[in-house]
Amino acid sequence: MQANLLRNTFIGGALALSMLLVGGCQKGEDDPLLSFRSRKNRMVGEWTVVESKTVMRETDPSFEFSTTTTVKDGRIVIDREFSNGPVEDLDASIDYNTYEFDDEGGFVHQLKYRYQRTAFINARPFPINGEYTLEERGTWDFLGATEGYKNRERVQLLTTSRTTITFEFGSGLNDSIPTNEPDIWELATWDLSRLSHKEIIASAADESQTTTTAITSNEAVVATRSTDLEITLKQ
Repeated sequence: MQANLLRNTFIGGALALSMLLVGGCQKGEDDPLLSFRSRKNRMVGEWTVVESKTVMRETDPSFEFSTTTTVKDGRIVIDREFSNGPVEDLDASIDYNTYEFDDEGGFVHQLKYRYQRTAFINARPFPINGEYTLEERGTWDFLGATEGYKNRERVQLLTTSRTTITFEFGSGLNDSIPTNEPDIWELATWDLSRLSHKEIIASAADESQTTTTAITSNEAVVATRSTDLEITLKQ
């Protein structure tokens, strides 16, 4: 009798714990049903981008520009389209593409890829080799519950600095183009459809507008920039 009582108590406690864990950890649509790690512990660490697609569009009344960046199978493909000009494409091999989230709310995004392109000098084609590196730093934090979203279902990334270096060489060319943005403020909100200790699947959709004054007409010109992201990271 006492053994049965202890067994039933143990089973009941285990079921209650399982229900608590299930209800507490499954926020995103594809989250694991059961996890003994907190969402913060699952987020913290170094992640590799294994697949992503980013579509960025900029428009104003006289101009439209879009860039589609696709990462898959260790390669990055960048397609640029201009409303009043030629299309530019780039297909490159990735050395690394990582995010590191620390437990104090900081993150680092690092990307490096190598590419080849053809330059025309005096109407003659010359092969050019290039390397591009990117480092972004900033802060990250989970967002609370709001209409349509659960607590910690979304994470917000604030990029505060960015450094890039483009280095090209070949056919007498040896050119390095560094850029440094030490004080920027770019927000991105990731909707986390899956957050496990080995995989993150997220999406984002951001849009912003800027207003300038046209020099010739002195009228306000509104430019719109939108970014759509789908990304998968693994450890």
